[in-house]
Amino acid sequence: MQDRFAIDPALPLGTDATTILQSFIREINDQLAMDELTANAHSRWVVKAVEYVKHHYGESDLSVESVATNINISSIHLRKTFKKEMNKTLSDFITEFRIEKAKELLKKDELKIYEISTLVGYQTSQYFSQVFKKMIGTYPSEYKDRVGG
Repeated sequence: MQDRFAIDPALPLGTDATTILQSFIREINDQLAMDELTANAHSRWVVKAVEYVKHHYGESDLSVESVATNINISSIHLRKTFKKEMNKTLSDFITEFRIEKAKELLKKDELKIYEISTLVGYQTSQYFSQVFKKMIGTYPSEYKDRVGG
């Protein structure tokens, strides 16, 4: 059985108690958001898909097809069900989740942008920067400077 509040090993925790505690609180908040999905009567397929993305967002080959295969549902059915219940596509959800994780990592000074892009599942930092700019309105380097990372 998987530990409900296990820390994602892809996220660097930090070296001081405050940073470690902040990382742990973020992980708990993520789990509580997952619990809210379940409580809001989403189908088991949507809950499984979100859980899979949460644990595999750092894999560059993560796609609707890979999620569907790993949770044993057809990709067509998963696409339709996810869109109907979440009001967004699974592809959009994957991208949004990756960018949110990237924003967390950019707030820390210890990682370079190309390292963050790899950690959140992008094969090239150039493509990561394009997606980040499209979603957030600024490039990762500008965001990092602005938030003090």
